Amino acid sequence: MAASSRRSFYLTIRDIRNSPIGSKVNLIAKAIEIGVPRKSGGSDYFLTLKLVDETEPTPGFSVNIFEDNLEKLPRIKFPGDIISLQCVELNVYGGDFFCTFKRRISSFALFDGKAGGDLTPYQTSLTRRFLASNADEKLVLQLRALSLRHQQEVFKTLLLCNIESDKQLDIVCKVLDVYKTSTNDWIVLVWDGTDSPVLLQNDLDMEAKSPIRPELYDLPREVLHALPKMGSIVEIFVDKVFEGIYLLKGGGHWVKFYNIIFNIRSGVWRGVVQSPSKVRIVCAANSDVLHRKRIYEDRLASYEYSPLSSICNPPLTVTDSVLSGYSTLRASLTHPEENFFGGYPAQAGLFSFFLSSSF
Repeated sequence: MAASSRRSFYLTIRDIRNSPIGSKVNLIAKAIEIGVPRKSGGSDYFLTLKLVDETEPTPGFSVNIFEDNLEKLPRIKFPGDIISLQCVELNVYGGDFFCTFKRRISSFALFDGKAGGDLTPYQTSLTRRFLASNADEKLVLQLRALSLRHQQEVFKTLLLCNIESDKQLDIVCKVLDVYKTSTNDWIVLVWDGTDSPVLLQNDLDMEAKSPIRPELYDLPREVLHALPKMGSIVEIFVDKVFEGIYLLKGGGHWVKFYNIIFNIRSGVWRGVVQSPSKVRIVCAANSDVLHRKRIYEDRLASYEYSPLSSICNPPLTVTDSVLSGYSTLRASLTHPEENFFGGYPAQAGLFSFFLSSSF
């Protein structure tokens, strides 16, 4: 069956954008960004998703889903899973097209986005019954095979190595861990494989005036050992009322933060969530995520453990050991071998004492 025939029940994102405003359309696509379920201005709850298909692998198409009960909203297991939406309404606001899911007329079904997964939906809408079509299984298979490699590599979010102080910024990063402070606020440890900007401090009494909190450095050894060996780990301070914190617990997600303020405290970069800040979980195939993974892999392959700020080539220190190379303190302190200077590893090589935030 031709692709155009399989698409007779569903419109592509491209076709939806060309439809009259107010049209009721059917759409099946990959969910590459997952928002935070929120209470609307009325009695409903809503969730925002960003979707892609073969006609629009970037930047994605937004859908706002409204339900009268939090439990009725889609519970997408992983970014990249597939959602089928029926009878959603096309709207436009500020020049941006999006669809609105209305619980009285709309329905949805969620499918596993991984190859080889079950072809039956793992969740369907409760308020209005989802009606399966003959095209569902074929389009799910087609979307599972969809590669995002063709998307334009236009990176709109900053890397941590390019952040600036006191500006609202959007960043894509990986959440490594989340923990509470003594004041019951949350701190999110994020990383993207790059080193935060070098800071040159002239105030030798800085730490005495504003000591760095000890919580990060009290993490268990097994947690430290699991941290990436290169790249800055930056703390983002999150107010206890920030709804997005529940998406981040447990770590391991790639996320996109919007409107984060970065500043410097005790000589260390930190991020602060503001009232307009929001966060979404992003798909591992997102172009920004792939870009950061490539940077990290290239650093491992080409520069060993030298920080991005290193300008010394060849090394300043000479050693007779052919096994020695540069190493970050993080890599050295979590090395499994402990037989060098009373606990530090013998095979970790020379510490990179260049200006770097890879502690």
